[in-house]
Amino acid sequence: MDCNNNYATQSYENLNGLVIGMAYVPWQKFEQVLDAENGLAHGTIFAELVMPFYGKKAACCGMRGAHE
Repeated sequence: MDCNNNYATQSYENLNGLVIGMAYVPWQKFEQVLDAENGLAHGTIFAELVMPFYGKKAACCGMRGAHE
């Protein structure tokens, strides 16, 4: 992946008529519940849903799917 790619120069003319997006949401098993303090800090009480967002850094540094 070229992390220095300038997205401002890309053309989006060929995207007309395409579906904006689709989601696949598998059934989730909630096995570990966080305490109130950690739940508030992470925005969820379900430990399985704590997934830090690394943005562009994840794609360039091999952090995709990494946990803190």
